[in-house]
This record gives sequence, structure tokens and C-alpha cells, in this order.
Amino acid sequence: MFSPKSISDEAENSFTELEQKISVALSAVTGTGQSSIRKHTSFYRLGLDSLSAVSFSRKLQEAGCGRLAVSTILRHSSIAQLAAVIPPMINGDQPEQVEVHQPTTVFDETFIHQVEGEFSAAAASVQKIYPCTPLQEAMLAAESGDHSAYFNHLLLLVRTDAEAMRDAWAQMMQRHEILRTCFTQTNDKRFAYAQVVLDSSALPWSHIGTSTDNQLENVIKTSKSKFEGLSPVNGQFPYSLTFVTDAGAQKTHLLLSIHHALYDGEGIAQLLNEVQRSLSSQKLPDTTPFHRFIDYMTSVDYGSYDEYWDHYLSGVSPTLIPTHSTDMDASASQQFHTTLNGSFGFFKQQCKDLSVTPLNIFHAAWARLLSLYTDSPDVTFGNVFSCRTVPIDGADRIVGPCFNTLPIRIKSSSIATNSDIMKLSQMSNSDILPHQLSPLRRIQRRVLGDGSRLFDTLLIFQNGNVDLDPQVWELLQDEGNMGFPLICEIIPDETEDKIQICLHFQSSHISQTIAETIAAHFVALVEHITQYPSAQASDKRPLGADIPKVFEQKVSSRTNAVSFLTKVRQTRPWSTQEEAVRDILCQISDVDSDDVSQDTTIFQLGLDSINAVQISAKLRGLGYKIASGEILEVRT
Repeated sequence: MFSPKSISDEAENSFTELEQKISVALSAVTGTGQSSIRKHTSFYRLGLDSLSAVSFSRKLQEAGCGRLAVSTILRHSSIAQLAAVIPPMINGDQPEQVEVHQPTTVFDETFIHQVEGEFSAAAASVQKIYPCTPLQEAMLAAESGDHSAYFNHLLLLVRTDAEAMRDAWAQMMQRHEILRTCFTQTNDKRFAYAQVVLDSSALPWSHIGTSTDNQLENVIKTSKSKFEGLSPVNGQFPYSLTFVTDAGAQKTHLLLSIHHALYDGEGIAQLLNEVQRSLSSQKLPDTTPFHRFIDYMTSVDYGSYDEYWDHYLSGVSPTLIPTHSTDMDASASQQFHTTLNGSFGFFKQQCKDLSVTPLNIFHAAWARLLSLYTDSPDVTFGNVFSCRTVPIDGADRIVGPCFNTLPIRIKSSSIATNSDIMKLSQMSNSDILPHQLSPLRRIQRRVLGDGSRLFDTLLIFQNGNVDLDPQVWELLQDEGNMGFPLICEIIPDETEDKIQICLHFQSSHISQTIAETIAAHFVALVEHITQYPSAQASDKRPLGADIPKVFEQKVSSRTNAVSFLTKVRQTRPWSTQEEAVRDILCQISDVDSDDVSQDTTIFQLGLDSINAVQISAKLRGLGYKIASGEILEVRT
């Protein structure tokens, strides 16, 4: 006679052929013995996350299960659930999987010839012109102000000679088109910037000799300042390599200054890995050109994403940080560092026990912090998606900025527990994955309609440190400006077995003292969530009595977009200046001039802050000096 328990155990251990294939693939990716994997074991309990799910998807495809989207795997996070959604194979044949790959042609011939002519005049040959990704556009547009943003400086202590290092980087330049890329503005409403790939060009390299530590510091400081003073949209490569030989100390340093429009964390890790492999005469991996990602991106119908975002963000109130200083120096990014208590290994085990990823816990802690600071159960912040889960073979090897920043909204009830908040984060992340290429500017334009922002804070979870060969070099500094008022960067350190937390903040919005308080509160909330998953999320006790007033929530009223424009009657004649402005707006928005009045806002024309940069450039070409920020302020 069998008890219900033994029947349950038998069912749990009895795998179909398809479930067995899934189990084998899961075991290979997570390193878990098959005997420990049951039909209903959560993938998250085994340590699976969005990146390892890419490998899992590949293993499943090799096993004949078809190509499954990462979002499908994460939303059906057990063998039983996943097996139920895999379509049956006909006669055992694997369905044909075709990667979307079409040549990118979005710009007209006139623009292409114009760009080719401009670079030809500078003795440069254009290989290809591509549109930029949404995040590239946002970062390039941010440079239109008086303060540079989105740059980074890597200072490395180098244990090889200048000639070998230069040769290795020259090889990288020929291997990776992103290192032969310049940027230029367009008149295109959808793609405000283009990236121009050159056939070949001189490596932006300089070799400087010093004799004292003071000279070394001055050379590095001067090189950084010079780089930050250059616009990334000036027809030159927005990166530089400065090799500094210190004769006195017999040390050599390499300063890599690079704009974020050229790289993301995974791309720079791949690039540095290839440089050191080249220096060690190792075989280099096959390349996946960045334009494959651009081709896929431009094949996507953004309109199909609109319904999701309209529903997800319906009734949202942006979570913002008011400015308390107009000093331009105060917009420069400062940093505060701390660490989580306990080891990284112990934290990963806590995640498995809770059946969540590390990112889910950090998102839950940040959402709770925002909620407790604003006294609101509905908060929004930014999350960086790697976008390397798209169906492109070799996406993990792309040297280029594939990442994208999108809103995460955590809307909970007054009785929600820590576990509820973690599950909301988990659900949001997996649900957004199919829409991860959405342009943030399009989302904000549709949801808010008035040129405002959805969030002022960003949470970044780094997948790990760059694995540098100590025989080749050592990273001494990694600094830059990331262009957001407040960024919480989580940096796991496998070597030291700890988790570092770096708060990047602008003193125009947040003081050093408040940044330290925020960091301490965040650490306390992470620990509270992992130790007491059933505790109330609204519990303020982990923060103590000192909760600073940092954030504000703006109740926005959505304005009508271009589809609601109607024929208008003019109450007075147009001035020459008004006609000039109107013609530029109509050209960029593709709206008939009869539908535009003197009181029409740029937002009613479907334009936004990035288009304001285009408008500003056009007006400057007519002799009018006006910044994009001023255009956003006056609007009509």
C-alpha cells in the first residue's frame, strides 16, 4: 500500500524524455547533480539567472528542444513548467531557427553621401553607417550640455613594453568595428544619431615619458581633462590610449579613456581579455560584429512593445530627486564605497534558499528604500539590461554597448512582505526581457508626454570583475561620470569573496552625508530582506529614526501627442523667427506645417529631449545660439 507521500515522490522523480533532456542541460549549466534536481525544483534555487539562462537555452537547443527565449525559461522556472510550454517536435525533427539578420538601411542616400563627403574631406573612408542604440543616443545627447557625462577612465599598471601594447590595441581596432566608430547627428526623428564605421584609421595613441611621480600624476590628470573636454560627436574616435613610461620608478601605465557610447561592462571585459590574449600570443576567439546587434535592433517593431509599457506604467508617479544646487561642478559624479556584511558565497546561498537571483534581492532593497523614503508603495527606478539574451549567436562576445536602461516599477500593497517584493522584482525582470530593446525616450514620451523623466536613480548589478592577467597588467583606477543623480552599483568580488557597493551621486542633488546614510540604509535593508523574508516590507525599523527627505514623487498629467493635433487657426501672423522654428520642427517631426500653431509644444509633435539637441543644432546653423535645455524649458 502506497502513502500519498510515496506517490508524490515517485511522480516527482519520474521524468518524461523531454523532462530528462531539460534535467541534463540544467545540470550541465548549474553544476548541480541530476539526483538533486526534481521536476518542480525552482531554477532560481539552483542559481540560474538571466545570463546563465543563455547557456541553458543553448544546451536545450543542442538537445533538440528548439530555441527558447530566456524570458520563457525564467517565467517557467522548473522542469515541469518548462516542459509544458516546449512545442512538441514533429517526427523528432528540430524546428528550423532563423536568426534575424538583415542589413541595416535606415538613412536615406542624401544623408549617407553627405556623411561620406565630410569624412572624405578629412581623408577618411567610410565603411558603414548604422543607427545608434536607444541608450547610445541618450548618452550622446547628454553631452550637449556644458558638462560632459558618460565617460570612463581605466588606469592600468602595465608589465609589457609600449610597442607590444600598441600592436595589440591596433589588432583590436581592426577586429572590432566599434573601435573604428565615430558619431554624427542626423535629421531623423527615430534615430537622432548615427555611428560611422571607418575602413581603417590611426589608433588614438600617445606615448609620454615622465621622470617623477608628480609628472606622472600631472600627465594622467591632463589626459583625463583633455578627453572630457572633447565632444563624442566631433568626427573623431571617442576614446584614447595614453601610454606613460616613468623612467624614475621604472614603471609603465596605460590610461584608457573611453565614452560609454562605445562599450558596456561585458564588452570592455571581452576587449581587455582579447588584448591580454594577444600579448600572450594566444588564439583569439571568433568575433561577433556589433552591427549584428544593430541589425537585430532595427528589425524590432517598437510599436509591438507599446501595449506592454502602457499597461505596466499606467498611472505611474515618477520617483525623482529635486536639484538643490545650480553649480555646474556639482553635477560631476562623486562616489561612496561600502561592502555588505558577510561573504559573497554565503549571500549566493541565501539567494538559492529564497529561490531568487541576487539582482532580485538588490531590486527589492532599493524599492523598499525608495518606498520608505517617499512613504509610497509605488516606486520606479532604472535597471540596466545587458540585452545579450537576444537571439544572436555569439552575443556574449560582442565588443560594443548592447545594454539598455529601462524602468522597474514596484507597486505593492500595504501588507506586502519582503518575499512579495522579491517576487515582484523577479516577475518584472522576466516580463520586461522580451521588451528589453525598447527606447526609454519612447516609453517616457508615451507615458508622461511632457518631456519629464520616470526616475532619477539607477541600480546596476555588475556580473563580475574584469579577469585581468597579473603577468600583463593590474587595474589601479576605474572612474567616470555616469550622468544620473544617484546610481547604486553592486560589484561582486569573487577573489575577495565579498560584495562591494558603490554609490555614484551628484552633489547638485545629494550631499556626501546623505549619500553615506543612503548606503547604510541600503545595506540594512538587504540584510533585513535576506534574514526575514516574511517580515513586513513597510517596516521602517531597519532604517532607524533618521530618514532624510531626498525624493519627490511627481504626479504627471499626460499630454496629447501628435495623433491628436488638429487644424489650427492663427490669431496673428508668423514672425520670421517663428517660421524658422516651425519649419525645423516640422522637418524633424514629419508633421505638416498647417497642423502647427505658435502654441504647439514640441512634445505634442512627438519630440523629446534628444530631438531638442537636433533642433538646437539646426538653429545654430541659422545663426541662433540656443541650448537644448532652453528648448525644453520654453517648449512652444
